[in-house]
Amino acid sequence: MAGKLTKSDMTILEFSARYHVLTVKQLSALTGRSLQVLRRRLRFLQMGQLVRQKEQGFGKGPGRREDIIMLTEAGLKLLHSGKSYSRNTAYVTDKASDPIFINHDLLRNWFFIHLIQIERKNPQFGIQLVTNGFNLFSDEDFQGPSITERFPSANNSKDDFILMPDGVFTITEKNTEKSLLFFLEVDMGTEPLVKTMRTPGD
Repeated sequence: MAGKLTKSDMTILEFSARYHVLTVKQLSALTGRSLQVLRRRLRFLQMGQLVRQKEQGFGKGPGRREDIIMLTEAGLKLLHSGKSYSRNTAYVTDKASDPIFINHDLLRNWFFIHLIQIERKNPQFGIQLVTNGFNLFSDEDFQGPSITERFPSANNSKDDFILMPDGVFTITEKNTEKSLLFFLEVDMGTEPLVKTMRTPGD
């Protein structure tokens, strides 16, 4: 890989790991760097096979198209050196190949990015993202969301109801030190509200 990785490059890789897929605009909002600078550094990271870019259309119609950035397995392994990122990359790379998951994650990411802006613009509020990334753990067998809760049904354990939120966060009003806990579900309209037969994940 020609050239040297900078601290800012590592920040790009870390955000890519945390958010799974990002547009250049999303990266710009997270890092505070200009689109031009980011595109130049992303070309460098792509030549080093640490990230990959693909063009993605949004919405059910033709929609607008943007380049999205995804971390490669090599990029995640680089981040793992001395950090608690999981070596298990399947959960990231498999999801990133499906347009539905990509659109879902990009919507979730915009939500969290706007949430972060609340704290930046209004210092009296504190935002804590309990979870917005699924591969920040050292457990190599970990292959799913970091927060999962089972609620037993009246019948048997096979029919347990499962809660897997797309995100969990708190908002704290610093003067009163009062906090609210939120669970985020990004509705892509892919799951019916009513089924003849319920499944545990409905």
